[in-house]
Amino acid sequence: MRWPSVSATAKHSSSALSKFLSVPLCPMDLRGMASNDRRHIQTSVEQLAARTARSYHAFSSGILKRSLDRETAAQLVPLESICKSEFKRCVVLSEMVEPYLKQLDSRAETAKYNEGCVDSVNKSEEDNGGCLQTQFIDMLRDLRPQENLLDVAVNEKCISSPDVNHWISCFCRRRVSWRVIHEHLLHLAEPELYAPVIRSDPCVGPLLQHAGTVVIDLYSRMVQAAHGGSLTITVEERPNLFTCMPEGQLVTSSTAVSPTTQSGVGAQALPSETILSVEGHLAYVFRELIKNACVALMAKVTNMELKVHFATNATHIVVDIIDTAGGLDPNFAEHYWQFGWSTNTSLCQVICGFGLGLPVSKVYMDIWNGQIDIYTIRGSGTTVRVTFPKAPVEALLPEVNTSP
Repeated sequence: MRWPSVSATAKHSSSALSKFLSVPLCPMDLRGMASNDRRHIQTSVEQLAARTARSYHAFSSGILKRSLDRETAAQLVPLESICKSEFKRCVVLSEMVEPYLKQLDSRAETAKYNEGCVDSVNKSEEDNGGCLQTQFIDMLRDLRPQENLLDVAVNEKCISSPDVNHWISCFCRRRVSWRVIHEHLLHLAEPELYAPVIRSDPCVGPLLQHAGTVVIDLYSRMVQAAHGGSLTITVEERPNLFTCMPEGQLVTSSTAVSPTTQSGVGAQALPSETILSVEGHLAYVFRELIKNACVALMAKVTNMELKVHFATNATHIVVDIIDTAGGLDPNFAEHYWQFGWSTNTSLCQVICGFGLGLPVSKVYMDIWNGQIDIYTIRGSGTTVRVTFPKAPVEALLPEVNTSP
């Protein structure tokens, strides 16, 4: 059987967009995804198309039309083109998935009852219009992004408006969930070639130790020669974190800044023996927060020391990252979660980046019902507290104006 090319789906794109915009989004459940059950493939393909449809449709948002001048809007055209192309591929993938699964079932039955005939059956299927399994996996591979879309979306003009910052944050949130489902599908389809996207850890301590090691290595290679001194990061378990609030004033929280999930929305955290997470998400958050604390200290002292404390109960993890860099100015709190906002000097920028760490960390925490709270004591220091469930279920954004 031959399947229509991506370009052949263009004339049907409007009806396909309407179809997949009307498909309700189902929250990702990491506990269920960790089972690596191939029966999830059909639902995952449908969810992939539904989320791609929303990313593509987001470019018709009134926010963009009101807030962007012609030059800035033109800079987002490549991003829109990427989303449009991905949506067309997802439509083709959705048409392939049912026959693909039937072929898998047929092969499994053939192998079960007539093991010696499998090779001849497979050859017959391949000769009859090509192997559907190969076509399906090739289409999944073609969907793998070739570039970081944040590099396309985030620039000085695009982040100057709070409305556009909100739009970019929502877009990134959809994009992250899309990437998780896509990588999970690749693993389900070809587990020998693609690693699981869901990881399981018995304790958060080693993740924190690794994040600290990465920052120390970065400091040693890129900053120490100019700055001098040393950087020490101490990671300790402190069970009392669940009953003790950090010292100082709460200046901002990721859950208080738009976009937010509606109060009471989402599954209640369930007990878990292990910590389930998406590969790379927690590592990114811990690394960026430790780097931020390191940068704050660099302006104050030469020999730097950071403390990282953590606690675990049946359902949640709490992590405190503590510095003694003199505290934060509450007047800047509204900017901390904005894409591209930074107070870094050129030296600090080498280690800390370009104003993406906190907003992207917020995106990761928002998706998985976690939060980042920043407490500070002027003249003393800052504690950044991260709280997240051990077996998270995705928190979906409210659906608004999805009709094309």
